[in-house]
Amino acid sequence: MTDSSLESSDLVLETLVEHLPEGVLIEDAAREILLVNDRLCELLDIPSDPGELIGTDCEAVGEHAADRFADPDAFVTRLDELLERREPVHDEEVVLADGRTLERTYIPHDLPDGEANIWLYRDVTERASHEAELERQNERLAEFASVVSHDLRNPLSVATTSLQLAREESDSDHLDEIGRSLDRMDRLTTQLLTLAREGEQTEQLEPTPLSTLVSQSWNNVETDGATLENETAGIVLADWSRLGQLFENLFRNAVEHGPTSPRSHARGDAVEHGSTSPRSTSSHEDAVEHGSTSPRSHARGDEGTVTTDDLCVHVESDDDTIVVRDDGVGLTDPELEPEQLFETGFSTKPDGTGLGLGIVEEIAEAHDWTVDVEAVPDGGLRFEISGMTFQE
Repeated sequence: MTDSSLESSDLVLETLVEHLPEGVLIEDAAREILLVNDRLCELLDIPSDPGELIGTDCEAVGEHAADRFADPDAFVTRLDELLERREPVHDEEVVLADGRTLERTYIPHDLPDGEANIWLYRDVTERASHEAELERQNERLAEFASVVSHDLRNPLSVATTSLQLAREESDSDHLDEIGRSLDRMDRLTTQLLTLAREGEQTEQLEPTPLSTLVSQSWNNVETDGATLENETAGIVLADWSRLGQLFENLFRNAVEHGPTSPRSHARGDAVEHGSTSPRSTSSHEDAVEHGSTSPRSHARGDEGTVTTDDLCVHVESDDDTIVVRDDGVGLTDPELEPEQLFETGFSTKPDGTGLGLGIVEEIAEAHDWTVDVEAVPDGGLRFEISGMTFQE
């Protein structure tokens, strides 16, 4: 390559670097600055012109820039550590003295005539501030849910016991109404805690035998004679308890519905009771509305309605995806979009909590999965959870 070609290449490189939104600094093995752009000087409040810094000692410039960081000593110590190890580091957060947050990337690079170090700095203050605010909101939500649950549990327990005693003395219809109200309060407090917990990111993943967990989750649900087709296989990395809860909510969502039944409500109100309370009778209060007029109707039969004995819930896995599909009557409201089912608080019944499928979505997002739903043309709903990691 000719000298003119080299000069042209250097000019192109400098032009590219100058127009990058990140601050860029490139130094050689002797820590002499080879290239630096305006954005870096702007981010670190370095008064020098970038052109004046070429060829100068980067260590001296770094010591000057260290004062811009919230912990100057830690800044210098970390730089020395990275230079000694010469291992790439991406998107490492550092905080400036003025409160701004930068992401630093370090890339060691080998040149034909020696080593070089590439440093990139990007301002992520707005994103970091947003994430911090979300974390504070989640903490406040969890605290609020815990206080509400604690303050309501004792009076709910007293009221439930008193109701049981009252039923021994009277068979008034008013007692049934009180019982339904107490059940609803219990569901709301339980699901409020669950919703707050499921929004937290899942960090402790464990190898989970998928087929075993699906069967266990099915047994934890009052299925009223419905049938499970379990065609899953493999080991998925997940939080066992939370993935089990996801399945339980989807199964309840499939088998518990029927608008004329006191044990069913609207699709989207599957109840979160936790895996430690299998086959809980109160879960019927959050049953799913498929649009049927039969108290226990699910799939279409000879005369348009059949009982849950005819309902089948099919679960299968493939690559990074799990599909849960039922053959019930599905969505009968033409104006209802399937994605509305995940909206927290959404319910087609006035006494539904609308939290069950919202919890499903929270669990999926906490694992960095995605969950989608669609109405099946012949009836029923199809839920697809994707983005899972299976062990080889």
